[in-house]
Amino acid sequence: MGSPVTTVAVADAGGCIAAGTRAGRVLLLDGNGNRSRTANVSGDVNDLAFTGNARLLAVAAERITLCGLCRR
Repeated sequence: MGSPVTTVAVADAGGCIAAGTRAGRVLLLDGNGNRSRTANVSGDVNDLAFTGNARLLAVAAERITLCGLCRR
């Protein structure tokens, strides 16, 4: 990913795994560990949390951002 991973979140629904880095990159993996999408935010990613249905991911960095990374 080019930068140390700072946080990881696993969705209860949908089989998504998200990882955030110190460089502000969010990587989404499917349930098999295959990279599916990426997003960039401003600042270090400090925390990640999926909504209950796993369609949105809250990213805590310089500000809180909602990313619609999971696609069904």
